[in-house]
Amino acid sequence: MAEISLVGGREGTGWLTLGQVNQKLLHSILTSGDLDMNRKEAIRDYKNTKLPMGLFQVRNTANGKLFIGSSPNLPGMLNRIRYQLEMGGHPNRLLQQDWQTFGQDVFRFEVLDELKHPDEDGYDPAKDLEELLALWLEKLQPYGESGYHTQPRRK
Repeated sequence: MAEISLVGGREGTGWLTLGQVNQKLLHSILTSGDLDMNRKEAIRDYKNTKLPMGLFQVRNTANGKLFIGSSPNLPGMLNRIRYQLEMGGHPNRLLQQDWQTFGQDVFRFEVLDELKHPDEDGYDPAKDLEELLALWLEKLQPYGESGYHTQPRRK
């Protein structure tokens, strides 16, 4: 089983995976006296849960190659990538080929960096995630033999 770990982010941030959120929701529904009212509260709490957002990497420990990406929902994106790889449908063909060649046990799914949720309503993290991704791509250079990305064109 491939593992998920925190690399460059802050440990102990207290964020929950979607599975943990769903378990808390189910537990609160089942242990409540007023199922209808607690169900509504639990659904509201679930919708208001701020999921961790930031950057991740998929690291091949056999050859050291990296795949780096960003997401406003890190647990969801890591689950999605793992599922795509397991089903043979990841859009990055080199990563998919190495997954099939080396097997899932050599891959590590790691959080590189997290963005803090600002208190402002209507915040769109897209621009911040794009800038953070550019910084990490520059730092790690996951191109050619070092990664699964294609070298960016010079302007």
